Amino acid sequence: MLKITAEEIHFIIHQYLRESGFDHSAFVFTQEANMYENRFNEYRIPSGMLIVFLEKALTLIHMETHLDDNEDIKVCK
Repeated sequence: MLKITAEEIHFIIHQYLRESGFDHSAFVFTQEANMYENRFNEYRIPSGMLIVFLEKALTLIHMETHLDDNEDIKVCK
């Protein structure tokens, strides 16, 4: 299973806040999450990655919910 650290999550959330124009929230988040020491600050990832990751996670959850152990579709009640 893929693991993601809190530091990576903080980085992605901080980027989302900045690119969405939530300047004050990004500033406060920088202080609260101690973003000055985040080792991912120099990384560059495409815009909108938080949304992409959330969409993929929701898709996987949906698939897990609607497939049985044999990967056949389960009918929801």
